[in-house]
Amino acid sequence: MAARILVRHNSIYRVPRAGIKLGWHWGGIKLSTNDVFDTVLETETMGLFNKLGRDRYWDPDRAG
Repeated sequence: MAARILVRHNSIYRVPRAGIKLGWHWGGIKLSTNDVFDTVLETETMGLFNKLGRDRYWDPDRAG
């Protein structure tokens, strides 16, 4: 598990599955200025971005 994920300034293209895939996480994901195209060439079952897990955010710095 991870927190405060930052993905920026990437060119992702001609890949068999999702261009950016995020698994289980603790929150704080930031995606910016990425050029993602020509993805999901094998399965056509997802999109450019794929995120697994629940929509939750637990701040590890928060007391109590």
